Amino acid sequence: MSRGFCDFPAADMAEFYCELSLYEDTTDSGFADEVPDFSNLLHGSLLVENDPEASVCFSPAKGDNGTPGKCWLTKKRRTNPSPEPSTPSKEAAFRLKRLKIFGLDDVACREHVKEAVEKSSTDECDLIGDFSKAYCLPTISGAHPDLKTISVDTMKDLIEGVYGDVLASYKIIDSRYPYEFEGGHIQGANNCYSKEECLKLLDEPRKQKDERHVLIFHCEFSRERGPNMYRHLRKEDRLRNGENYPDLCYPEIYVLDGGYKRFFESYPHLCQPATYTKMLHPEHEQDLRYFRQKSKTSEGDSKTNGRKPKAVRRFLSDMN
Repeated sequence: MSRGFCDFPAADMAEFYCELSLYEDTTDSGFADEVPDFSNLLHGSLLVENDPEASVCFSPAKGDNGTPGKCWLTKKRRTNPSPEPSTPSKEAAFRLKRLKIFGLDDVACREHVKEAVEKSSTDECDLIGDFSKAYCLPTISGAHPDLKTISVDTMKDLIEGVYGDVLASYKIIDSRYPYEFEGGHIQGANNCYSKEECLKLLDEPRKQKDERHVLIFHCEFSRERGPNMYRHLRKEDRLRNGENYPDLCYPEIYVLDGGYKRFFESYPHLCQPATYTKMLHPEHEQDLRYFRQKSKTSEGDSKTNGRKPKAVRRFLSDMN
């Protein structure tokens, strides 16, 4: 019975090679006299041409009697992958990703938008809402860490024209109910007790970007109504200017620390009239119920008028 090629043991391979010589006129068969030692190849590795991240290894398996058996190829990943490219900060990456929710892929790719997002995620500079410049009025630590707060002394200086060379204009937004406003308010203030009324500020002609137009919100104590009106205006401002992010109609907004109560106690001569009517005044119980209900109804009605998707609004409300 004839033997096949794979039936020869390693010791007889050289003799077998000589028998298969194709060069009968020479003593050189073309094969080595001894079988080369291929053991190193069994444990070596070869690079894969089209995959620099991988290598090919020969993995011998042992038979039942402990002798080497067949070999096969396995692919192994290198343990030292190439370093990852630099990425933006976590918060900046989050904001850039969320911008795509409302179709700002092209805008998000612009260099100035990327810079704005990066600036908004760092604490190096105290920048206004459109990240173009720093706040011009001195701020203090107030009851609302997410809002910029000024003292009653700064408000007094503002009314007396101390910042006239810095500001093009300013508006004081009094978020108290009309009976409170009529019972005494800061000189030159505007009464906006409903969110619908407050949003009319965004319908005014656009201001020059190189000018400073400041809003200052307050209520009786600047604890709830004034700060909430501040947040609502900023959220709607973001929505209306979403396609031009981070542009805003009013990028610089403040809240008055202590509200009308503290300002009246400090500077009653700058109030018109120089009186103070509390929200819980016993003579205005019916007025309180009426205006509180009216403000809630107005807020509920406005929720269905041309609003953007909820996911968009949730994102923009965080972009203060």
